[in-house]
Amino acid sequence: MSRKSCTPAAATFFLFLGALLWIGCGAKKSSEQEVTASLPELPQADAAKLKPVPRTQMLATSEIQLPAPPPPESESAIHPNCAANGSETDFSAEVKYSVTVCVFPNAPSAPIGTAPAPTHKLDSSRLSAEQQAITGQAPAPALKLLWCHQDDGPWQGFLSSERGCSGICASQNALTLNNTPNLVVFRWTGSPFDIPPGAPFSYASKPVALGPPVDEGRCHAQN
Repeated sequence: MSRKSCTPAAATFFLFLGALLWIGCGAKKSSEQEVTASLPELPQADAAKLKPVPRTQMLATSEIQLPAPPPPESESAIHPNCAANGSETDFSAEVKYSVTVCVFPNAPSAPIGTAPAPTHKLDSSRLSAEQQAITGQAPAPALKLLWCHQDDGPWQGFLSSERGCSGICASQNALTLNNTPNLVVFRWTGSPFDIPPGAPFSYASKPVALGPPVDEGRCHAQN
């Protein structure tokens, strides 16, 4: 068969292929619109915790609790029930905590968890100036709505429990989640194993000490 006789057939094939791609793209866009319309709006409390994830087109939960200021320590205070020495004990922990991740439909991202199907939508007009940093990276044409889903973990956590010389006998605890898309840190006073009432996280299993307590020196001369 001559090259000349193949040309009409090749042109017909590519026209047919282009038509299929056009139909497929239209159906995909229609499906995205249907999914978006069926989703509820992301609650404001969850949206307020979202921050851009570096080097991605995602927003994800970030929560950082600052330590409470210690009460004033009297120079004449006696601490008969406090430990004689300051110490720090580190633990690994599996933590259940709800992380929200929002992306533009079909935007490249680093999905988390095993069930990334969207559960909520977020209108980009609700984003703060900081959150709007991701909209400049959105695929063209820019999309107005984001798809969001939530993942409860469990996440890997590093727990540091310190008993110092600040006049507080109870341990000062800091729990950092290591593999969430954004930084998440919780702090509380008391036993590292007793989560404060109303805390937004829970242990999936009991924290495991990474080693013996580290002695940080004499704390109170009277002890």
